[in-house]
Parts: sequence; C-alpha cells; structure tokens
Amino acid sequence: MADIQVHYLHAQDSVPTADETIALYVEGELKCIGPQADVLEKAIRLLGIKQVFDPDFMQGQETYQGAARTLEQIKTYKAEKNRDEANELREQAAELLRKANELEGHDEEE
Repeated sequence: MADIQVHYLHAQDSVPTADETIALYVEGELKCIGPQADVLEKAIRLLGIKQVFDPDFMQGQETYQGAARTLEQIKTYKAEKNRDEANELREQAAELLRKANELEGHDEEE
C-alpha cells in the first residue's frame, strides 16, 4: 500500500474544522492541499474506499445506537422500507381508482 499522509496546521489536541487547510502527501510528494473536507475526500478515493450516500444505514433512527451493525441489516431495512412504501402506493392507487370509477358513475364491482 502507498505511503499516504495527511498534514494538519493545528496541534494534535485541537479540533480541526472542515475548512481548515491540510495537505495530502502520497509517496512523499504533495498530492493536494486545501480545505480538510476536500483533501480527505481525495484521500478516501485514493484508498479505493467505496462511499455510499444513502441514509438507510441509520435505519430510520437519529442516534448512533440506531445505526446498522452490518451491511445485511441495511439491506434488510431497505427491503422492508421499500415493501412498506409499495403497499402504501397500492392502497393509494386502489383509492384513486375507486374515486375515478365513482366520478364516472361506475360501481367498483364492474
């Protein structure tokens, strides 16, 4: 694996901000410098880490304890959420069809 280092301006015991300037070195050479958020994004891509932008890992929760512990839990949560949404849409469609038939003077039985 390549020697990848991130260099910060601040002391180790202080809290960096997202816009703080940092530098990314790969194999001893400056790869990029800029706001922490941008540079760390570049480092993540260099390491080949897959980023998934989907809130389902929180399983509808808002606390750290609510986070899925495995990728399988995320998959299961998403499948259940999609099934629930599909059922809700079917119910809405049936109600709309009933109303449309009613407007046209048709019985549901026809």
